[in-house]
Amino acid sequence: MMDPEILRLAIEQTPARKTGERQEDYEARIGFKAVQLMRLASPASIPGRVVEAYQRAVDSEKPFPATVTQVVQEPNTKRFLVDLFTGTDRVPDLPDGAPALAPGCERIRTEPAYHPEGRLMGKYVRSLIGHKVLAFKEVESFDRGNGVSKVRVLRWLDDLGPDSRAQFTTGPDGVETVTVAANQ
Repeated sequence: MMDPEILRLAIEQTPARKTGERQEDYEARIGFKAVQLMRLASPASIPGRVVEAYQRAVDSEKPFPATVTQVVQEPNTKRFLVDLFTGTDRVPDLPDGAPALAPGCERIRTEPAYHPEGRLMGKYVRSLIGHKVLAFKEVESFDRGNGVSKVRVLRWLDDLGPDSRAQFTTGPDGVETVTVAANQ
């Protein structure tokens, strides 16, 4: 059965009936638009995957405030590594060769950049360097062969505007980073 909301959207998005166009051809165009919309709303579609991942993050974890300080792409996984200043005093274990993590920062990964949602999130996060954000993450578990590993995956950031404490620097490699003065 056709969802009335999908039909309404399909009618709104279909250009008006052309002069000389038969009514049945116009209705077929509306039908094609409705199928496109239904496919986009499917959990198997890219928009469906993005929305479902965001919903899992909202349902399972509390969002946390932070400031985006650095975004680099991890060569072996093609994920973007997002450094977020949270003021934490925990010192994480970093794998060999991983970029250094500034004091007070935590690191979270995106989907791989070979997925469209990973590429777009990487671009979006880079536009938020130096901004305060509300970060939504999901913890994914996977089997590495020698046990189960857990990875925090970034699902969304709400932009809360520039952080007045942010001090921008560009390293010799051209990567822009931000330090945040914790006591301001």
